[in-house]
Amino acid sequence: LGARRVGSVQEPVPATGCQQKSSVSGPTGSNRFRGGLGPGMTPAYWSAATLGRIGPAAAEALPALRLAAAGDDPRLAVAAAGALWRIDRSPDALTLLTARLDGPAATAALEEIATMGSAAAPAASLVATYLNAPPQRHWWTPAHAALALWRLTGEAGQAAPVLTAARSEEPR
Repeated sequence: LGARRVGSVQEPVPATGCQQKSSVSGPTGSNRFRGGLGPGMTPAYWSAATLGRIGPAAAEALPALRLAAAGDDPRLAVAAAGALWRIDRSPDALTLLTARLDGPAATAALEEIATMGSAAAPAASLVATYLNAPPQRHWWTPAHAALALWRLTGEAGQAAPVLTAARSEEPR
């Protein structure tokens, strides 16, 4: 298995003739594909993101997703909060996502907030504060904030200059 990026998540893709199956054994001795789910992607993260893509038909997973969204793993929490929104338009999703904006999953949280569109408009002023990222952050934080702000408000006024500037930046 390999991985490809789709929106804010990575999806596993079947191995092709160019990819080789590894006989690397995991902690239980089972064989795995080298690189499996992608860097930093855990089975729990992949499951939460996939349940979100399934949508309302995955409603039976809501209790587990609520636990994961409030948990200590920031990437999993963001994926689970996004899934809560996609499955039942959970009103808690926005609060759970905005709580992750200052952590290591900030850009993923901004992407999930962007997918909520105008339903996340109450967070627009908070999202706007990320348009000018501090120097220790990468250029993509303000770029993701700009996209999210545009999706929330429908106005490109604040977003366009940030996205134009990000276009000329080199990833750090």
